[in-house]
Amino acid sequence: MLKAAIAGAARNPARGVSGRRVRDENLHLTVLFLGALAADAEARLAQAAAGVRVAPFELVLDRVGCFFRAGVLWVGPGRVPPALFELRGQLEGVARGAGVAFDPKPLVPHVTCYRDLKKGTHTFSKAGSPPGKGVRPLFEPLRWPVRDFALVHSAGGQYHVVSQWPLQNASASNVKTVQAPGGTE
Repeated sequence: MLKAAIAGAARNPARGVSGRRVRDENLHLTVLFLGALAADAEARLAQAAAGVRVAPFELVLDRVGCFFRAGVLWVGPGRVPPALFELRGQLEGVARGAGVAFDPKPLVPHVTCYRDLKKGTHTFSKAGSPPGKGVRPLFEPLRWPVRDFALVHSAGGQYHVVSQWPLQNASASNVKTVQAPGGTE
């Protein structure tokens, strides 16, 4: 239901945008980008991620913006809750401890809704601009109750949840592991 609301929010202010719309089932927010992982590194990371302790929080998606160089239209929060930065920090620590490299770029929370935007088909300015300068408020903010985080594989435009952990003081026994269709990845 939230994914459909995000997709709808992106479509509404994006009238006239020419690009490739991200399929609803692929909408997500990346907290820490890892790139390709070897199976042993993934196992170390999954074990360590079970120790992440961040209380559940709410993320309010109330802005639409564009990353020009990437040709991406996104929806995101006007205010980032401290718990999201805490989750990112803990995940960086987990990755370092597991010997897994990650993209060190600062967290800019967003959900990509369109890719390959055609130049001249949008009226948004760079991310980080003040409201009114291209990062537009949505008419109706979307409230995302963040209750878990996941390790996700992406390949060929498809996303697959490998493992998922609840936020809060959950133990490793609460980890949900999902096998890829047709076997392991």
